[in-house]
This record gives sequence, structure tokens and C-alpha cells, in this order.
Amino acid sequence: MSLDERFFRRKVFSELISELAAAFYRRREQRAAADSPLPPVIYPFSPWDTRCVSSAIRPAMYRGTIGEEDLGTLTLSATAARRRFVGQVVKRSSNQRWYEDAFGWSLPAALGETRWSDWAAELVSWEQYWIDWLADEGAQTPYAQSMARLGGAKSVVSPRDVHEIGAASDRYIALIYADGNRVGAWMETCRSPEDFRARSQALDAVTKQAVFQALSAHLEPQRVRRISGRAFIHPFEILTIGGDDILMIVPAAQALAITHAIAHAFERSRDLVVAGAQPTSAQPRPDRYRGSGDEPVDPPTAPVFLSAGVVIAREDTPIFFLRDLVEELLKNAKGHARRRQESGSVGGAVDVLALKSISMVTNNIKEYRRLALGQEQKAPDSATRRLTARPYTWHELNGLIQTIKALKQASVPRSQLYRLREVLEETAGSGVIAGSLEYLYTRSRMRREHNTALLNAVELAWQSEASGVARGSSAPPWLRRTWPGIVDAGWETIWPDLVELYDFVAVAPQEDR
Repeated sequence: MSLDERFFRRKVFSELISELAAAFYRRREQRAAADSPLPPVIYPFSPWDTRCVSSAIRPAMYRGTIGEEDLGTLTLSATAARRRFVGQVVKRSSNQRWYEDAFGWSLPAALGETRWSDWAAELVSWEQYWIDWLADEGAQTPYAQSMARLGGAKSVVSPRDVHEIGAASDRYIALIYADGNRVGAWMETCRSPEDFRARSQALDAVTKQAVFQALSAHLEPQRVRRISGRAFIHPFEILTIGGDDILMIVPAAQALAITHAIAHAFERSRDLVVAGAQPTSAQPRPDRYRGSGDEPVDPPTAPVFLSAGVVIAREDTPIFFLRDLVEELLKNAKGHARRRQESGSVGGAVDVLALKSISMVTNNIKEYRRLALGQEQKAPDSATRRLTARPYTWHELNGLIQTIKALKQASVPRSQLYRLREVLEETAGSGVIAGSLEYLYTRSRMRREHNTALLNAVELAWQSEASGVARGSSAPPWLRRTWPGIVDAGWETIWPDLVELYDFVAVAPQEDR
């Protein structure tokens, strides 16, 4: 390629967008930097002030109820109260007089005498997008049919808080944070504003379609108890769907299936190819899951991929804490996907964490896994033994779900699963043989259906990624680990992951024996 060709290929509309984005990120980072020229934000407190229950850093300017008796008395700052009010307006809530009475309602002079009721009609909530999709494209989905049996869209309302979402999964919720891989490089090839607009709109439409399809396939309206009586709710909360970003709260038992369904639909959408890019031509490299007989990996067709972090926790866990964890999980997943792409594979990845208590992770996920599961932070040596196989590719995540379902359908004693995890933890420091012998001895003494389920769903279905390795593992449930540039990178096992996520994989009644 000549210098002229390289110059004109680079001098396109996307170069301007890249420069503006870089300037925006530099400005945003300055606000957090210690040597930033921007003054720090300080919220002065008087001795008699009360902290806002929403931000915990601003003084409360409002104390009272907001018309939702289940929430009781709230203390909110002016910012939090405004945010709550606008959320009620968007969701068409009738409990709006509290804000007008406490703060009044005034708009900038440029907007004249316009009241909130005038511009509220133009606002559309995610719930309304969801209802519109069910009435149109999703009319034949199980969710739409369940809602029709209850009396239609007006009979199902949005959840008031995460406790109502947790009611659908034994008081556990899951925060899902997904983001695209290679999206920036894909958008940088846009040569005109029209091309940029077409790709942006296609990306937004594909993401929404993937989310709505996954929710409609794996959820149904949930019945909850309120002080005013029983009600049916949509058991999820979409926090944002922006371009290739997805942030949402769902019941824990369906979280893995929903996340996998979103990624599968996103990475195989033909609409992104039509938007101006060629489908990916690289073939997926075989991963650790082989299924019932070297099942082929369904290759992605979209030019971009999706990675995600999923954190599962009790419904009363602070959301800000879960947000920090899920961002770290997403970073781990994107790094894993990037390493696989460097070795010739394609597709995104997912990292998962199930918290039974907040004290499980006191610092960060990497440090917790290093101490509890033997995960290293640098390239491992031949002595490394990891008591986890996370992050997973999407094909591997589906395999883990199928393995857990198979063990549940066979009614494998849970006590044996937990006991074997303890054995692996105790023997990991001395080697893999002791743990493998204990696993094989335990399996041989089980009932035939339990023995068969472990053999097919664990031993024969999982193996090392290394080429030339026969199907299955030489020391089950341990797997030889591969690492770029290292032939023997130690061992890893899916067993602690399987036990940790065992309670959060739902088995449909028709799948259960």
C-alpha cells in the first residue's frame, strides 16, 4: 500500500470522532486525578444535616414518603430527589405531587412556561420499549403469552426495588454488565457521517433485540406481595442499553442463560454485516468443552463480539459494591477474549462470581482468587494449579450450564459435590493425583445414574485446549492448562465453579426427571 493510499484511508470521518472521544476521556480522567486543575467537589455538612440515603455523600434536602408505602420514609438530596422524580415521570407513576410540594417545579427560562407534564409525554422508559416489543415482534414468545393469560400489558407492572426481582430466585439477584469487543476498530473504518449513523443504529437495534429475545425466552411475569395487595411484575430492571453496552438486573437463577442468549444473538446477527462490514472469517479455536462428542463450536458471524461480567449476590447487597465487582469481571472477560483472538480464535468471553456473603471479596477479585483459588496474576509456571477455569468462552459457559443441568437431572448428591470441592482444595498444594483419585473413587461408589452423569457431563465433556490431547482429561476433574508460549502451564478445574454456580442454574420442569 502506497503512502497516499494509507493517508486517504486514515483521513476519514472516524478520525474526527476518535479525536473527540480521546479529548472527552482526557477531560473525564482529569476530574479524578490528584493533580487535576479542576477543583475537587465538596459537599459541606452542618452538624444537624442528614446524609442522603441514595448517594451517602450529599446532605438530605427532603425527608418523607414518595407515595410508595413499601419504601417508608426517605431522606434524599435535591439531586437524588430530582432523579427519583424523573424516573417516576418516565414510568408514568402517579406519585409525583411529593416533589412539586417539596421543591416546586421550575425549568430554565429558555424553556418558557413549559411544565414537566408537557415534555414527559415524549419520554419512553425501558419498560415501555419492552411492552412495545412484546406487542410487535415478541407476540409469540412465552413471556408475551404468559402476560396475555394474566390480562395483558396493564396487568404487569415494573418492580419497585431489587427485592421484588430477588423474589423470583430465592432472594438472589444478578447484575449483568456486557460490552462489545472490537467495536472501536469497527467504527474507525467509517468513511462518512452516514456510514457512522448506519452502524450506530444497527448496533443499537441488534443489542436491544438480543436483550429482549433473551428476557422473553427465560423469564415470565413474577407474582409478588405488596402492602396494597398482590401484583405481577416484570422480574428485571434494565439500567441501560447504549450501543454495545448492557447493564441490567435479573433473577440469579436465569442470569447465566440470559447472558449466554444475549451474546449468542449479538455475535450471530446478520444486521451488523449489512451495516457495512464483512462477517468474520476466522474460525473459532476449539475450547475446553466438547459436549457429547466433539461438538463443533458455532462460529460467530458478526464483525464484533460481546464480553460480559456477571455477579450474583443477595438482594440486599449494595448495588454500588456489585457495580465495582462486575466492572472487574468484565475487564477479566475482555482480556481473556483478547488473548484468544491473538492466538487465532474469535468470539467474546464471560467471567462470573457468585457471592454468598459480602465478606467473600474484601479487596478485589484477582486477589481473592489468588488466595482462595490459586489464580496467578502473571503467566504461570508448570506448578500452577487453579481451582477455577474462569473466564469462559460463550461455548464453554453453555457447556457449564449443560453440565450443571445434567447433574441436577440425575439428582447427584449435593453433599458429594461439596465434599469433592473440599478435597480438591486440600490436595491442590501437593498435586492433582490425590484429588483425581478421590474423585474417581467417589464416582465408582455412586449409583449407576450418578456415575454415568459424572462420566458423560464432566470427564468426557471437558478437556484441555491443547492440540493433540485426547477427549477427556488424564486426571479428572483437573484439566491441563495452556498459555501462549508455555507448553505446560499447569492445571485447572471447573469443579469449584460448578459447585459455586450450582444453585443458580434453573432446570425447567420438562427437563427435570
